[in-house]
Amino acid sequence: MSGTSCAAFVSDKVLKGDMFMATDLTDEIAKIQEVKDVVESAIVLVRSIPTLIAKAKSDAIENGATAEQLQPLEDLVLALRASADDLANAVVENTPAADDPVDDPADDDE
Repeated sequence: MSGTSCAAFVSDKVLKGDMFMATDLTDEIAKIQEVKDVVESAIVLVRSIPTLIAKAKSDAIENGATAEQLQPLEDLVLALRASADDLANAVVENTPAADDPVDDPADDDE
């Protein structure tokens, strides 16, 4: 569920009186969305760095560098790709799907 749809869901529930909220969660919801946006930006950045390194490696080879000299860069590319995949997987694993029902604590009383 995206931050916006989550906020809309909570607001709808509160307005309909389906949930009693002792505090306003607007700030917390905004913070969650901000973190999500930062994480998504980090994924894009980490995934773009290997392309930049590959270009630099190609330029270096054209200017006389050897593949052996540039192996540390290739190792870095592989590590960055793995990190980007790990980060993306963590985000996916910890983000509920839009069609997942939201657990309503009021239902626990039944």
